[in-house]
Amino acid sequence: MAGVRVLYFGANFSCCNNYPPFMNNEEKIEHAKGLLREWKATHHEEYCNFTDWMHDREGPGFIAVFNHAKAFMPQFETAVLLHLKDDSSNDVGHLEKMLVEGGMENHLLTGLNTPHIPGNIFLPMLAWMFYGRSFECMVEYGEDLIRNPKTNFLIRLGAKHHIKWIIKSSIALKGRTEEDWANFVEEQREMGSEPNVTAKTIAKLKTASEEIREFVKPAGKKGAPGRAARRRPLTELLPNGDNYLFDCIDNHVKIRNSGKDFAMLFIVLNEGQALARTNIVEFHSALSERYKDNPGIPIPTPRSIQEGHKSYMELTEYKGNKIRMFERPEYISEYNDIREKLSVADYMFAD
Repeated sequence: MAGVRVLYFGANFSCCNNYPPFMNNEEKIEHAKGLLREWKATHHEEYCNFTDWMHDREGPGFIAVFNHAKAFMPQFETAVLLHLKDDSSNDVGHLEKMLVEGGMENHLLTGLNTPHIPGNIFLPMLAWMFYGRSFECMVEYGEDLIRNPKTNFLIRLGAKHHIKWIIKSSIALKGRTEEDWANFVEEQREMGSEPNVTAKTIAKLKTASEEIREFVKPAGKKGAPGRAARRRPLTELLPNGDNYLFDCIDNHVKIRNSGKDFAMLFIVLNEGQALARTNIVEFHSALSERYKDNPGIPIPTPRSIQEGHKSYMELTEYKGNKIRMFERPEYISEYNDIREKLSVADYMFAD
């Protein structure tokens, strides 16, 4: 998780010769962000594959990014390992400085300007850093490490410091607000996880309002906890569903079960008004319950489905009109194919 600030805002876009000389650094960054937004709109599948990678609980995405960093600067690996073993260290500033002084900015620019080189992950990585759930994903990964009893104490301690640093950095960089992080805590609790470090960090922020501090308190400190919300099964989320519909869904998810696949399924059912009023968290819970005894249908994490849903629902420009991403020609055929295969129009439900 070290070097996030470098990856997020540290790429020195002023080094790129393609920018007009009258642009200041802020304008160049905004221009570069626009290019990344355009790339994301035209390479949606590549972007979603990367986000799936980053949201995998085994951490392959983080490992790949770290491998790129240590390939660029071999001594970075040693520095990170020593940092993790130092139980008195809670600041990663020296790791950031090492990357910056070592020329990471120019290395990122080279990756941006050579997108077709095999193994180049810079474009999806930077698009994810700017427009995806990058900060949230890193904090989730840290909270998972802390909750895992098999994690070494020093790793857990380091994860705690990094969570605090990521939250504070995201606010300082105006990438997230205190309210965004409070909503993140609520989302995690809805999924059955208690993000203790995150909640305590937000509660101690000087910039957080009293309302936000109260909001992120653990349920036990707010008074007697109420009854846990009941999660409905898939049969209740599709009130007019019959055996044919559920069989079609079962057959569909046997071969299409990535985060973006389930996001598209949610959109098809929701847009077709076959789905009762719900959210991704409950939809994920219903899928997990239905296929818990079927190892042939792996269910991705809720955050992976959320990432795909967010990306598909983003507004994009097409022939002078604003449309949602899934309505673009490259995705609408998949949408229509699923809608027709499931005969969604036959199961409309007035909620």
